Amino acid sequence: MADPFRIRKAVPGDLSAVVAIERRCFNDPWSAASFRSIMRGTGLVATWDERVVGYLFARRIDREAEIVNFAVDPDRRRTGIGRALIDEVISRLEASGVQSIFLEVRASNSGARHLYAERGFAEVGKRERYYRRPVEDAVVMARNTGRFGGLRK
Repeated sequence: MADPFRIRKAVPGDLSAVVAIERRCFNDPWSAASFRSIMRGTGLVATWDERVVGYLFARRIDREAEIVNFAVDPDRRRTGIGRALIDEVISRLEASGVQSIFLEVRASNSGARHLYAERGFAEVGKRERYYRRPVEDAVVMARNTGRFGGLRK
């Protein structure tokens, strides 16, 4: 059976839906201006019945990339959307020559850390007091492509 959702490139018309999900998911949400500035990078959205229900934004610098923001609408979690967004961005970034992908995740977010680990990310560091509202450490995770060796387990 096909997934009930579709992954596609983010477009400026998705901005209001992305901001609405961001506000539902985070205590310290990004502004619309912040999303507008990152839309030139690698941005993906997941749609369900033509409605945006998840997003992932990454930026690339040479052969490295960073996942800078990622969320799934709370009403659509545990449906495979998060995994599909991560798999798609990994595929696109690695196909473009990226060798390493980094991200930060709240130390307390064990579900997300597990999801990232399943996708080949390994914990490589910590950023103390990185998050606000509430203040919390970030765990830095990285994934290197199989072609170039490195951190991938």
